[in-house]
Amino acid sequence: MNPRSKYPPRVAAWLFERLLPFDQQKTSLGDIEEVFEATAEEYGRWRANYWFFGQLIMALPHSLTNFFEWGFYMLKHYAISAIRSFKRNFATSFVNVTGLTIAVGATIVMFLFIDMQLNMDRFHENLDNIYLVEYAVSDGNDEQEWANSPIPLGPSIEASSPQVEHVVRLAGRSTIVRRGDLVFDETIHYADPAFFDVFTFPLATGDIGDFLDESEVILSPAIAEKYFGNEDPIGQELELIRGSGLAETVTVRAVIEKAPLAASFGFGILTPYNKLRALDVDFEDWDYFTMATFVMLKSSLDAKTVEAQLQQFVPVTQAANIDRDLTRFTLAPLHDVPTQGLQLQQSPVASINPYTAPLCGIISLMVILVASFNYVTVAIATAIRRSKEIGIRKVVGSYRIQIIVQFMGENLILSIGALIMGVLLADILLIPWINSLQAGGPIFELNYMGNTLLWVFLLLVLTATGLSAGVYPALFVSRFQPSSVLKGSVALKGKRHLTRVMLTTQFFFSFILLAFGFALYQNANYQKEVDWGYEQHQTLVIPFSTDSQLREFEHEITQNPDIIRSAGTADHVSRGGEISAFSYNGQAFESRSLDVGLRYLETMKIRLHEGRFFNQELGQEATSSVIVNEKFLGHIGL
Repeated sequence: MNPRSKYPPRVAAWLFERLLPFDQQKTSLGDIEEVFEATAEEYGRWRANYWFFGQLIMALPHSLTNFFEWGFYMLKHYAISAIRSFKRNFATSFVNVTGLTIAVGATIVMFLFIDMQLNMDRFHENLDNIYLVEYAVSDGNDEQEWANSPIPLGPSIEASSPQVEHVVRLAGRSTIVRRGDLVFDETIHYADPAFFDVFTFPLATGDIGDFLDESEVILSPAIAEKYFGNEDPIGQELELIRGSGLAETVTVRAVIEKAPLAASFGFGILTPYNKLRALDVDFEDWDYFTMATFVMLKSSLDAKTVEAQLQQFVPVTQAANIDRDLTRFTLAPLHDVPTQGLQLQQSPVASINPYTAPLCGIISLMVILVASFNYVTVAIATAIRRSKEIGIRKVVGSYRIQIIVQFMGENLILSIGALIMGVLLADILLIPWINSLQAGGPIFELNYMGNTLLWVFLLLVLTATGLSAGVYPALFVSRFQPSSVLKGSVALKGKRHLTRVMLTTQFFFSFILLAFGFALYQNANYQKEVDWGYEQHQTLVIPFSTDSQLREFEHEITQNPDIIRSAGTADHVSRGGEISAFSYNGQAFESRSLDVGLRYLETMKIRLHEGRFFNQELGQEATSSVIVNEKFLGHIGL
C-alpha cells in the first residue's frame, strides 16, 4: 500500500488546517488524519476522501464566522492603534495624511478628466457605426479637413449606398426665443428624422413621434428650466423670432434627459431639418453647406466601401464650388472626431487634445509617487520612535508576521481615512471650483453610482497608498532586534539604498510638478494679459437679430456721454466670419473673412501696420477694398 494513501490530499489538508482556530490546528488536524487513515483502511481511499471533504465543508461556516468576528476585532484594534499613533506623532502623521489627501483629491480630478476624454460619446449605443462626413480642400501647398458638407450630400449617400442605415444632417441658426417676459438669443438646431435613431438622447418627458412636425420642438433640460421653471413644458408654446423679424409659434413636444458630460455635442432646441425650406434654403444646391452630415453604417466594416462611393460626389461638389479645390470626401469615426482638434475646420463637436490624457496620467502617477514616497520616509522615521514597543512585543512572544500585519493594518486605516478625505476634497472643493471657471457649464462630476471605473480607480489608489506605501515601513520595523532596542542602538542608517532612491525620486518628481505648475501659472497670466491686437477690456458686444434693432440701440446710446464710440458689424474678431476663396498669381487660397461696419476697426482699436481704415465718405470701399493682417500676407508669400 502506498504510504501516502493513508493521508488526506495535501491541498485539502492545508486548507483544512487554515480553517481551524490557530490553537487547535495541530491537535484537531491530527485527530482528523487518524480517522481518515482508519476509514481508508476499512472502506477504501475514495470513501475516506469523501468523508474528509465533508468535514472540510462543515468546518467552512464556523471558520468564516470566526474569520469575520476576529477580523472585526482586529480592524478595531488597528484603528485604535492607528489613532493613538496619530496622536502621539501628530505632526508627522498630519503631514502624511494631509499629503495623501491632497494627492488623492488631485488625482481624482485628473482621473475624471482622463475618463471623460477616453469615454467621449460612449453613451451613444451606435457609436461604433457612426461616422462624420468630412472633405479635404487643397490650399496651396497645404490641405485642410472640413466638417461641414453640401446639403444635398446626405440624401444622395442614403440613396446610393445600401451599406448605410441612416443619414442625419445637422444645422444651426441663431434665433430670438420668447416666452412672456423671457427673451433670449438661442441656437436652434435642425436635424433629420433619424436623429434619435442614430444618437442616444433618452427622453425625460413627452415623445418624439416621427419627428416630422415642423411646428414642434424638443428641448434640453436646461432650456426647459430656463423658460418654464418648474412647470410641465409639454404642450406649451414658445415664440421664435427670425432675423427678418418674422415670428412663429412652436409647441414643445418632448424634453430629453440631461446629456452626459462626456457628450461632444448636444442641443438646446431641436426641430425637424425640413423646416429650413421655409427659410429659403435650397435643398438641391451643392454650393450650400450644412453644419454636419452624420452617417450610421449597418456595419463598421463597410466604412472603406462607403468612403469609396463618396468620391462620386466630388465632381458635382467641385462644379458648384469652382473657387475651392475640393479633393476628396472622407468618413471619420465619431469617437475619433474630437481628437482631430484644430486640424478640423468648423468641427460640430467639442475638440480635445489627444496628448492631454497621457500627460494627465503621467502627472497623476508622479503625484501619487511623491505622496507615497513621502509617506514611506516619514513612516520609517516615526516607526523608530516605537522601537521599544516593538522590542517588548517581540520579547513577550510576538512573531514578525504579526508585527508586519499590525503596521500594515495601521497604514491601511490611515490610507482609508486619507482616501475618504481626498474624495471629499475633490467633491466639495476642487470640482466645484473648476466647474465655476467654465463658461459653458460644469465639465466634471463625481458619479458614485454610475461610474464603475471610478471605484476601480479608488481601489487602485488605496492599494498604492495603503499597501504599497506601507509594505517597506512594516518590513523595516519588524526587523528590529530586542537586544538592539533595549541598548538604544536602533537608528535609520544613511546607507539604505532604497531610502536614498525614494528621496531622490521624490525630489525629482516634486521639482517637475513645481516647474509644471509654475509654467501653467505663467501661461494663465500670459493669456490674461496678452495683447490680441484689439481692445478687450473696455468694449461690450451685444447681438441683434435685425438691423432695425441695431439702429434703435445706436440712437439711444448716442445720448450716453460715457460711450465713446459704437459700430455695427455682421462678424466679430473672436467669433463669426466665413471662409472665402481667392486666387493670387494663379494659385488658389482660402482665408476667413469678416464682414464689418465702417467704424468697427476704430471702435475695436485695431492697430494698422500700413495703410488706413475704411473711409465712410468713399462709398466704393464697401465693395472694392479689404484690410488684411500680416499672417495673411505671409500665407500667400508676400
